[in-house]
Amino acid sequence: MTPTPRSKPDKKTCPPPKLTRVPTLNLSRLFALLQYLIPQHLLSRLVGRLADSRLGLIKNSFIRLFNYSYNINMSEAVEENPT
Repeated sequence: MTPTPRSKPDKKTCPPPKLTRVPTLNLSRLFALLQYLIPQHLLSRLVGRLADSRLGLIKNSFIRLFNYSYNINMSEAVEENPT
């Protein structure tokens, strides 16, 4: 038995597929959500502890992320490389 060739569907009879929008959660939206859910004093303490961490991986990553997020010109700082 030989396979029969399939005919292509007619564009008039087949509607185009519906595209659904997938919600994205970027860092700024996540931070804004945290500000609504967590009291401001607690959030400030958490961010302060991250920045004051003695673990280099956590502290340096947090400082780099902060510098990148707020586009800080480190050439104007007293210490250009804080990490």
